[in-house]
Amino acid sequence: MIFSRNTFIFITFLAFGVFGGETGAAQTTPAATPQQAISAPTQRVMNVKTPAKLNMPNFSGYPLPRYVSLRHNRSYGRSGPSREHAIAWVYERKGLPMIVVAETEVFRKVRDLDGDETWMHKSQLVGRRSAVALQDTTFYVRPRETAKIRVITAKNTILFIENCDQIGWCKVESKTGHKGYVKSRSLWGVAPLR
Repeated sequence: MIFSRNTFIFITFLAFGVFGGETGAAQTTPAATPQQAISAPTQRVMNVKTPAKLNMPNFSGYPLPRYVSLRHNRSYGRSGPSREHAIAWVYERKGLPMIVVAETEVFRKVRDLDGDETWMHKSQLVGRRSAVALQDTTFYVRPRETAKIRVITAKNTILFIENCDQIGWCKVESKTGHKGYVKSRSLWGVAPLR
């Protein structure tokens, strides 16, 4: 008898029971249903709009919302919480204050001075508090307007916050090393967050 190559292979599989069972019928496994299909791991997101009564922990352990500042002179804000998402903003000011409004394990959703929100990798942020001068700002030697003036900074200057009191004064330091007290109403990045 003459067999084609395919027929010979089929008979060989059948003879050795590769298809299983005595009838030679092939055993198959049903395809996975969409619920059973393996998918890529998802990142859990905590949103500040989540009611506090659910008592859900955030990933960093720090409160939401909170102030942070940019670690580098060039920081990338993305449209979503992964490096695969497109870059939406490039921030080019080290120390620029941001508000963290949501977070995943490695990404933080931040809001900038203009109210724009973007996602940043946690390595681009630092916990050091900073603020932006909303106008030309006067540094005083003591926390009162009758005190001696130390220096006047220009609008949009980044200042590092040492502390703020309840009556509207913040002790700050400029990048040039000048220290003094300024009125908190002249700064963005010091208002209480809820």
